[in-house]
Amino acid sequence: MPKRLPEGTTSNYHRTKRELLAAVVARLEERDRQELELSELPRTPEGLVDALLEFIELALGAASPLVLARLALLANLANEPGLADQLQGVHLRLLDGADAVFGQLGATAPRRSAEILTDYLDGLLIHMSTVPGRRPEQLEELRPQLGFLVAVLSR
Repeated sequence: MPKRLPEGTTSNYHRTKRELLAAVVARLEERDRQELELSELPRTPEGLVDALLEFIELALGAASPLVLARLALLANLANEPGLADQLQGVHLRLLDGADAVFGQLGATAPRRSAEILTDYLDGLLIHMSTVPGRRPEQLEELRPQLGFLVAVLSR
């Protein structure tokens, strides 16, 4: 039987921890769709780097509460089938978009290139969001590294 939340918390709306987490994940997914979507896919390596810098800036700025909430939830959802998958919505949309871009750029393995890029972005955002001093003063400092990564992955 699922654990019940203490009386007076959210039990008027969600009777179990799983129901509460499901509601939080659904709301986070809704906010992600509103705030972290690209309007159109880039068509060049330079365009992809520009889009990545824009995404990083947004994720570390206005959308940073969403990034931090997702990180906190990931640990709680490790043993919750379905909810952990649902939380990966933005990641999967970013992965699909990168796959399409790498395909247009002629990469020999676009999906694998997309996976490497999104894994890199996940690590970058985790460290820049949680480790003091890891965020560069100007995100533009990341352009050479991102450009190199995109160039290698586009082959």
